[in-house]
Amino acid sequence: MVKATGLREEVRKDFMTAKAREADLDCAALELPRVPEKEEPPPPPPADGPGKPRDPNKLLIAGGVTAGVGLALLGLMVGGMVRGQRTEADGAALVQAMPGLAPDDPQLAELERRGRGDNAMAVVGGVFGSLALGAGIALLVVGVRARQASGRPAAPEPATVAVWPLASPSGGGAALRWRF
Repeated sequence: MVKATGLREEVRKDFMTAKAREADLDCAALELPRVPEKEEPPPPPPADGPGKPRDPNKLLIAGGVTAGVGLALLGLMVGGMVRGQRTEADGAALVQAMPGLAPDDPQLAELERRGRGDNAMAVVGGVFGSLALGAGIALLVVGVRARQASGRPAAPEPATVAVWPLASPSGGGAALRWRF
């Protein structure tokens, strides 16, 4: 602010000096000499081309994680709705069992507090879950399209020899696959 005020005063002094030298100075009609600006050369285009991500796998991973978080939050919404319904049923059962219960009874206040928490859990889970799921699906679609555009194979070539563990309630073991 101090610098701006000082600069304004300096410009005002220069203007008054120029106006004293030339009485018919009109700023509106004054044309300043134009200094041609040096144009910077445009930046070189990226090696992969514009708009193409370098690694589609990052988009696929980010989309999968975001969609998973979205599904978890939608599960939170369902949980909040179920808990809210149970709390409402508990409240109705309490009022039916004790018809003379006062509206400011601590038991009813506790049920109301739980109900508000359940409702908030359902709303937050629904809003953020749907947003995260939508963003995750969009990232997955963009990642798949980027992978197809890059010419990379959709799935890696299977290994020649593969071994993996097996476990079941009746026992365990190992499986072997050999491709030739």
